[in-house]
Amino acid sequence: MMNSFRQSDRGRLGLLLATLVAALVLATHVGTPQLRGAAVSVYGTVERVRSVLDIRSFFTGRATLLAENTSLKAQLSSYQARDAIYQVTQAENDSLRSLVHLASSPVSAARVVSSFDASPYGTFFIDAGATAVHPGYLVEAQGFVLGIISASERPSLVRSIFAPGIKTEALIHGIPVILEGRGNGNARAEAPRESKIRVGDTVTAPSLGGKPVGVVGALESNASSATIRILIRIPVDTDSLRFVSVSSS
Repeated sequence: MMNSFRQSDRGRLGLLLATLVAALVLATHVGTPQLRGAAVSVYGTVERVRSVLDIRSFFTGRATLLAENTSLKAQLSSYQARDAIYQVTQAENDSLRSLVHLASSPVSAARVVSSFDASPYGTFFIDAGATAVHPGYLVEAQGFVLGIISASERPSLVRSIFAPGIKTEALIHGIPVILEGRGNGNARAEAPRESKIRVGDTVTAPSLGGKPVGVVGALESNASSATIRILIRIPVDTDSLRFVSVSSS
């Protein structure tokens, strides 16, 4: 309301100045020499006043635009924060929905309570205790075995399948290999050079019920070697992992 009054005042002042300028211009053309001199002096003063008003109007308009810009940025930040919260909630709901079928099977769901990649020993914790899980139970996500329960006190300690130095018998494209854990969800193995192993092949572990434990991420070979090196990874985004399933086999 106040802003509209100010704009109205500026409009009336501008009209008054315009009328005064018109009268002064007329006086400089038809008046006496004294009147023309006075009119020129007043005209100069009026022009300076109008210049000042124009400058004030410019800065007032600029300040208004800056204030509106700041307000819009604050609104955008608020919307982005709400969207981020929604995305996290949606991801957690999707994870829980994917585990709903576990209620009718000897499998339970558990929340991850420590970073999968934080420990140099390839371990992490889940929010489950001795009443639901026991040492040796498998911990899985998205159809892949991530680790094995090694201590069932709440929270339960899980040792990653690919913890540094841990070796696991596995099959790749029907070819038996020994996986050696490298930590951070990675492992390596070797196979005969003529093996028909390809990037993307699923790696399974017979000792873990034949369940998938990873996929082939890369192959390294040397012309002078009779074997190829296979780099394996867990195809699960462990950084954003919130829930896992736990089963006895």
